[in-house]
Amino acid sequence: MAALALLSGAAVLALLPIYAAQRNWRDIRARGVLLVGIDASWQPFSFFGASGWEGFDADLTDALGTQLGLKVQSFPVGFDSRYDALKTGLVDLAISAVVVDPTQTQDAAFSRAYFDAGPRLLAPLASRIRGPADLNGARVGVSLGSAADRSARFWERRSAALVRSAFADDADVITQLRAGALDAAMIDGLEAVRLGCPITGQGQTAEWRCVAISPNPYVIAVRASDTALLDAVNKALDALAADGTVAHIARTWIK
Repeated sequence: MAALALLSGAAVLALLPIYAAQRNWRDIRARGVLLVGIDASWQPFSFFGASGWEGFDADLTDALGTQLGLKVQSFPVGFDSRYDALKTGLVDLAISAVVVDPTQTQDAAFSRAYFDAGPRLLAPLASRIRGPADLNGARVGVSLGSAADRSARFWERRSAALVRSAFADDADVITQLRAGALDAAMIDGLEAVRLGCPITGQGQTAEWRCVAISPNPYVIAVRASDTALLDAVNKALDALAADGTVAHIARTWIK
C-alpha cells in the first residue's frame, strides 16, 4: 500500500506542470489577448513606423493572433530584457528575430522556425553543385566579411581547390554569378529570399538552386512551463506556413 501511495503521489507531481500549463493557456484564451514582447530594432522584422509596430514579425504575430482567436498587445522590452519579461509574466511570448539561446532553456522554450536568416549557397540549376560537398574545384563568390564569407572559409579549408572570391556586396556576387565568372555563390539569407529562395530549408528559383549552409532560424520564445501555449503556437505556425501566409509576409517585407 505504501508503494502504491508513493507511485500515486509521484504521478500527481508529474502531472502538476501539465495542469499548470493548461490552466495558463485557458487564462490567456479567457483574457482574449496575447501579450507579446518585442524588440523594435530589427528591420525589416520588427520596428516602429508610421502606424506603430511594423515588419515581418509584426504581421506574423497579427496572423498568429487571428489563428489563435486572440487580440495582440505588444510591449517593447528590448533585446536584453525579453527573457526577464517572459519570466515575470509581463508577456506571454517574445518575438523579434529571436534565435534559440541555449543559456535560456531552463526558463524559456522555443517554437518551430518560421524564417532562416543564415547564409545560402546558390548555384545555377544546370550545375553539378547540389551542396557544399560539391564545391571541390569550384569558384565561389562571397561578400567580404559577411557570415557567408565565414562559411565559405570553413568549406575552403575542407574542399580541394575551392577558389573563394570576395566582392564588395552580395549584389556584386550575383552579377558575377550571372556573368559566368563564378560557379556558385554564398550570400546572406535575406538577400537569398529577395532572389526568390525559400524562407526556410532549401529549394530553387527560376535561376538558382538554394541550399541552407549555416542555419540561423528565427523562432518565438515562451516560458518553459507554458507547454500548452507553445503547442498552440507551433500548430498555428504550421497552419500559416501551409496556407502560404508566412511566405506572403516574407515577400512583403523582404524585397
